[in-house]
Amino acid sequence: MPGPAVHDVARVDEHADRHVEDLTGQSNVETAGVTYGPAVASTAMATACLGPQRPWRVLGVSTHVWWCSADDAVLVITDDRVARLPNAVIVHPGHTLPARLLPPGDYILVGDGAVVTRTAAWRVVRWWEAKVAPVRADPGDVMGRARAAADLLSIFSPIDGEAPVTAALRSGEGDRVVAEAGRLIGRGVGLTPEGDDVLSGVVVGYRHIGASIGNPAVSTVLDRVGPSVLAVARKSTTLLSFSLLHHAFAGEVAVPVGQLLRALTGRGDLPAAVEATVAIGHRSGPALARGVVAGVAAGCGDRL
Repeated sequence: MPGPAVHDVARVDEHADRHVEDLTGQSNVETAGVTYGPAVASTAMATACLGPQRPWRVLGVSTHVWWCSADDAVLVITDDRVARLPNAVIVHPGHTLPARLLPPGDYILVGDGAVVTRTAAWRVVRWWEAKVAPVRADPGDVMGRARAAADLLSIFSPIDGEAPVTAALRSGEGDRVVAEAGRLIGRGVGLTPEGDDVLSGVVVGYRHIGASIGNPAVSTVLDRVGPSVLAVARKSTTLLSFSLLHHAFAGEVAVPVGQLLRALTGRGDLPAAVEATVAIGHRSGPALARGVVAGVAAGCGDRL
């Protein structure tokens, strides 16, 4: 999602840490005498950040972003020049990441409320909420806003597979949803292929609006298909994208996506929210935004 990396994040099976017992000797990050800077973090990463300290392997780096993994999870360490993702820690707010980047394959330590590298360390002092609380909304009003958002997004080409997956969600047929989601996963290029971005948007839009309009069948469908869809993603896309899909099924979103969800339920400026979501990453934003709007329409039992 964020800018081009100097080391591509490979497929899940190629980077999943399976042998934790082998990491200790490879990840001796010196912590004595460290001066901690401030950091802010997503609540979705609270367990990782507040739990026991453990090593995370650096998958890749770019100017403003580090991608790190432990097991099948990805932690995105950034400065505040990029959109806040649900799996992110923003270090030293107001400043850029240190000029000296970590090499892929190195380790950082995360836990006990802090992120520690060989040359710098930060302690989490604030959190932002990764989930958007639903409010009561009228389906007709929501669809009016969804159509307005779709008009704003009409300059972007639809992704093949977007309509079939939302039609499957409207049908409530779990096997059909899994099949159509599987056709989207991994479609496209980059750290998060566009098909994955669309699917993430559809999932969070569908779940959020279902709760907002009081339709419990929506969450039931997602809870039923989630494990199967994620099992497909685990073998078919990048580790970063798999991790973000996992957050999407949990209702955890990037800050601009949360802004868009609120605007679609009448709690904010819709054009500004669309613009902020479109701006996520180099390619991801338009696909995410289209997915959110399509998922909201499907949750209302309608189409755009």
